[in-house]
Amino acid sequence: MNSNFVANKTGESKTNLYYEQPNPYVNAPSCNVNLLELSRYAKKHNKKLVELTREEVARFLI
Repeated sequence: MNSNFVANKTGESKTNLYYEQPNPYVNAPSCNVNLLELSRYAKKHNKKLVELTREEVARFLI
């Protein structure tokens, strides 16, 4: 079995879903984080987003 292939309940692979063109008429689900302010904070502190701690990210939860 190919370990890179993961199918959902309908049998469609997650890889295929990832590469589907998004529908511009439907709002994307919220990620519950203010990404603009979080990225400004990271830039101000000379960090990449992935380098921020959970506590730092938690400051920007919506």
